[in-house]
Amino acid sequence: MAAREEEPKQEQAPEAAASAEGGGSILGSLLVPDALVRMGIGILVLGGMTAGAFYLVTDVIGPAVGPVETISVAGTASDADVPPVTEMPGEHYVIDDLVLNPAGSRGKRFLRLGVALEAETGAGVVAELTTRSAQIRDLLIRKFSSRTIDELSDPTVREEIRLTCIDEINANLAGGKISNLYFTDYVLQ
Repeated sequence: MAAREEEPKQEQAPEAAASAEGGGSILGSLLVPDALVRMGIGILVLGGMTAGAFYLVTDVIGPAVGPVETISVAGTASDADVPPVTEMPGEHYVIDDLVLNPAGSRGKRFLRLGVALEAETGAGVVAELTTRSAQIRDLLIRKFSSRTIDELSDPTVREEIRLTCIDEINANLAGGKISNLYFTDYVLQ
């Protein structure tokens, strides 16, 4: 009789152990912690609430309010105030694939630069730019490699260098001028 009493206890012991490991929940057999399941449910609920709020604002409240009126601010131009571009751009002289090391980078960082110089007066300037290509490349290398990474990342410094290069290139040209310098490639790594 004592043997019979022990057998049911042995059968109950694995069930009791399984219910103790799983925290008494159905998910205990999946071996997923309850906290993880609760976090997942919370994320799903939060996502549903976000989608519902988006729908409410864009499809229910937005159309009921009507179109948003724009106001004019003094000193700014609207699209109607900007004249259309009627001038054809001048001829361009392109310098591609200029790779240089910025100041203080110790060769670990580089700037890949491409520029297009727009001729103000035509083909004579482009021919002179072709002749002076080594001088122009040297000028660009000197101007950009003397700047640090932080300076080259700043758009105002980049604009300052661009204007300086236009002035210096025009000072070296005898047969005309360039009207603009465009960056066709500017990759800082």
